[in-house]
Amino acid sequence: MITPKDCLVADRSSPLAWGEIFPRAAPLAVEVGCGKGEFLSRLAQARPAWNFLGIEIRPKRAVKIAERLSREGTENARVFCAEGRAVFSRHLAGGEAREIYCNFPDPWIKRSQRWKRMLDFSLALRFSQVLAPGGTIFLATDVADYRDQMQDTFSLIPALVNGYGPGKFSLDGGDFSATIHEE
Repeated sequence: MITPKDCLVADRSSPLAWGEIFPRAAPLAVEVGCGKGEFLSRLAQARPAWNFLGIEIRPKRAVKIAERLSREGTENARVFCAEGRAVFSRHLAGGEAREIYCNFPDPWIKRSQRWKRMLDFSLALRFSQVLAPGGTIFLATDVADYRDQMQDTFSLIPALVNGYGPGKFSLDGGDFSATIHEE
């Protein structure tokens, strides 16, 4: 059975009270756009000493992810049903997240749709503000144009450094992956 602690809702207007949400204080990792929750679930199970917050905009998906986590007995992960930008701007305070994951965000492939892409400068800047000192942002896409946009956008933030080197990325199965951390 899903309880409110398993699937947080977007009607909150203040920063999250981690002591009320997670069973213990621990480093926080945030995944933006959980899809079906597979990555969030695997990561949370592999690292039980951490807390994981998944952000999913689609209510039905958020509930399914929460059900999955509950069914699997994953105590260190929660799902927040809200738009990612809103969660980062209203609910996460500076320096709270040790890791941020953004895996395969909606690419909006057509040139006329690129303005709709989630990872723009304002969100990248907010990621850098929410990131704890020494924290890491992980980005992944399978769209070359989006990869280039991500690199260009995140390189504009002086506090962030691409872990692979300026303008470089890792190719793993054809996907772009950037590891960006605070310098």
